[in-house]
Amino acid sequence: MFVFILTEMFFSKIVLALDYLKSKNIIHRDVKPQNMLVGYEVLFKLCDFGICGTLKDSVSSTHLGSMRYLPVRIKQFN
Repeated sequence: MFVFILTEMFFSKIVLALDYLKSKNIIHRDVKPQNMLVGYEVLFKLCDFGICGTLKDSVSSTHLGSMRYLPVRIKQFN
């Protein structure tokens, strides 16, 4: 039960962080486990904003990020 609660907290914090970025018209473009930091008392942070970009009308015009984590529909064009 504890693992389920911890997992739910972790994923809800990921969604909140990405939602905050979207509210500022920023797209992270490289969300993967290596770019997520979890600290004491489940303090959660996203890191590595090296290839972040801006959104226009909630759409990004370029496709960047780690190939391993890209959706199949994007991989087909690369």
